[in-house]
Order: sequence, then structure tokens, then C-alpha cells
Amino acid sequence: SSDLLKILYSLTNTIEWYSLLFAICHVFSLSVILWSVFKKRVNYLFKMLFAGIFLLLEIRFIAQFQFTTTTAMLALSGLVLTLENDRRLLNIGLIIFAISTLIRFEAAILILILFSPLLIKRFLDNNDWKLVKKFGITFLLITVFFSINHFSYRMNSDWDSYQKYNKIRGAVND
Repeated sequence: SSDLLKILYSLTNTIEWYSLLFAICHVFSLSVILWSVFKKRVNYLFKMLFAGIFLLLEIRFIAQFQFTTTTAMLALSGLVLTLENDRRLLNIGLIIFAISTLIRFEAAILILILFSPLLIKRFLDNNDWKLVKKFGITFLLITVFFSINHFSYRMNSDWDSYQKYNKIRGAVND
């Protein structure tokens, strides 16, 4: 993602690309999640209540961008797409989930853990070994991306020091 930002800022530095990309991620994720709920055959009142509560939360998320909420929204939207009975949407969902792990790995994995009962249900209902295979390949790619990222930071002493400092800082309770 830092290379993408470098490219965008080299095109023009008059646009706040970082915030714009966060906003795009949130609007995209919100659209996917709401689309998924609205296409289901559930009570209209439920749909409206869900949309209202979800929009209120999203307004707060957009007003105060954070890596964690951006990751959570992307991860959730990607996983929601994996529940669709469309192989293209499954693949897109896995790609979106993989991208979310590049932003904040721990937050994406937390969403995956919370979402896993729905994924297990889909597997058991359909005996879908292709789903397991695709998730396996996705996690292999995530591991490769995570390793490249980890080693890239370790190669630069300033970034390595910052990573160590940030890990210690993150362990301090407020």
C-alpha cells in the first residue's frame, strides 16, 4: 500500500490520497455489507434497523479514520462476499480479505475468528472442499506477504527500531 501511495502522490500532491483511500475502502465495504443484507429475504424492518445502526457506526468510522476500523470493514466485507454462491464473488472476497491483512493483520484475523462459524456452516452445508482449498491458498499468500513485509522492515535499522518500540508501546495499558 505504501507503493500505491507513492505513485498517487507522485501524480499530484494536492490530493490527500491517504484519507481518500481510507474513505474509498469504507464506502466500498459498507456497500458490500448493505448489498448482502438487502438482497436477503428478511423482514423489511430488520433491513432498515440494520442499515440505520450500521450507517451510524460507519459515520463515526469515517469521521475518525483508523487502521483498525478500516481493516475490520474490509475484512468483514471480503468475508461476507465469500458466503455468496458465486465463485467470482468468493474470489473477490478472498482478495479483499487478503488486502485487509496487509493494513492491520491482527484486526483482520479477529474478524475472521468472529466470522468463522458462518464459514464453517457454509462448508458443512455444501461440503465445499474448493472453499477450503481457496482459503488455504489465500492464507499461504497472506503468509508470504506478511513475511516479505516483516523482512523488509528488518532490513532497515530505523524501521526495525521503530517496530520494536511500537511493540513495547502497544503493550502499555492506558
